[in-house]
Amino acid sequence: MYGIDPDADGAQAYYDSLFELYAQWEIDFAKVDDICNTEYKPHDPYSAKREIEMIRAAIDKCGREMVLSLSPGPAALSEAENSAATMNEP
Repeated sequence: MYGIDPDADGAQAYYDSLFELYAQWEIDFAKVDDICNTEYKPHDPYSAKREIEMIRAAIDKCGREMVLSLSPGPAALSEAENSAATMNEP
């Protein structure tokens, strides 16, 4: 629930390596819970959006089609459209 700081060095590389491993394991469904929980990300209300985009980018790079399912937790309704679009992108 604490997530990754999208501005940290290696943040994208971490997700890339994680989804490369999932691809090797032939995973085809990834569920990410509480991704929008701003209680744990008070420093940047947009970090959830950027973290979702990082996860989607990692899936797109991993060489295997995967369904991304988000369970946002307490989420800003203003970001609902972006979250839905990110889940549906191939």
